[in-house]
Amino acid sequence: MARLREEAAYLETLQAKVIVTSPVNGVITTPHLKEKIGQYFKEGDLICEIEDPATLDVEITITEQEVARVESGQTIDLKARALPFDLFSAHVDRLAPVAGKGDAQSTVTVYCRLQESDTQLRPGMTGHARIYCGRRVVGAVMLDRIMRFVRTEFWW
Repeated sequence: MARLREEAAYLETLQAKVIVTSPVNGVITTPHLKEKIGQYFKEGDLICEIEDPATLDVEITITEQEVARVESGQTIDLKARALPFDLFSAHVDRLAPVAGKGDAQSTVTVYCRLQESDTQLRPGMTGHARIYCGRRVVGAVMLDRIMRFVRTEFWW
């Protein structure tokens, strides 16, 4: 009888460990979550991802040549590929402290948060962004690009 009580107590502790709770509110965004039923997870393993749909953070990847003009607080216009007629606005929140490796050259990630939360936008969507860095004369832009090319090619 004592052995059965111990086994019942052990099974009750296992039953308490089966329930998984999240410390944050949000929507589960992990695809095919039902396929993970019955899998063994060690303590600290990632079971699923939870996103907060009320606040969407945007990551914009720019080349390292363009990062010199981007500063915190600048206005950004965004267009999602899925919603080509809708324009969303945000402000530069911060820049990544290190550059990442892109296809041909290094890139820097710019982080911003959408000002208005739209239920049509989903985490993981892609699109285009335009960061407003201030007005410049066309000649200054052309001269800057020519000087960048000359300095890169001839090590000046």
